[in-house]
Amino acid sequence: MEKKIKFMQKNICPICGGQLKKAMVIHQEIDKGGKFYIFEHVAAEVCQKCGEYLFSDKVAKQIETMIIKSKPIRKITVPVFDLAINKRII
Repeated sequence: MEKKIKFMQKNICPICGGQLKKAMVIHQEIDKGGKFYIFEHVAAEVCQKCGEYLFSDKVAKQIETMIIKSKPIRKITVPVFDLAINKRII
């Protein structure tokens, strides 16, 4: 059986085929322990069609390193709701 490798085309979204454009985004991430992180001013390529964003391996590594070694610039409180517990629909 022959393997076919599909290479990602530059500036083309791998999800929908739309055009990618460089931008700064806010990235949210949840680690394996369930901790929620927000990263501001993340360099990414954003699809103009579906809104999906991609960032480089360098940026991904920087995010991983920041979670382990850096202190956040601020902390926020986030309300959490559970629809399984509160079944009342308004």
